[in-house]
Amino acid sequence: MEKVLYICTSCGNEGTYWFRKNNCFSCVKCEWPLDATPQEDWALEKTVFWKRPDGTYTLPAQRDARMPPEYERVEVQETADKRRIVREIDREEREKWERTNIGKQMLDERDTALRRSELRGRMQHFSPAQRDFARYAIDRNNNRPRDQYKGAFFLEALEFDASNRAPYRGPDGLGRKEK
Repeated sequence: MEKVLYICTSCGNEGTYWFRKNNCFSCVKCEWPLDATPQEDWALEKTVFWKRPDGTYTLPAQRDARMPPEYERVEVQETADKRRIVREIDREEREKWERTNIGKQMLDERDTALRRSELRGRMQHFSPAQRDFARYAIDRNNNRPRDQYKGAFFLEALEFDASNRAPYRGPDGLGRKEK
């Protein structure tokens, strides 16, 4: 049995879920604005971040984990603030990735240049079919996709929006009517 979250004063519907209409919680049956403010379990949960002395953020492994003394505890409830902090953390992670990736690319280019000159020297003694295959392998290696940053940090609660979840289905199993 689902938990009854509200009883609509207009139609008497015992609602187990609700939706927002004009910044107001509304009954799913008659779309009447609900009189009561959302109950405590409806409210967005606060997310705890730790702010380092240099102004960057980190997310503790547990909400009640012991915080280092030089850090500052930041509790965020608004989704926009959570997204801002997530963008900041992800930007820092991207910068770290780029710094390490630049070094890897420089080493790879140097090693590839050494191996290519050695291969070209040996290609003088190859048959025409072997040379064609070696050129094909070189071209294929030159055109391979390079490493791309895939994103290191996200909050799962912020990743579910209309683009990646199932469409709303009303009590009758049909979708909400167009407005």
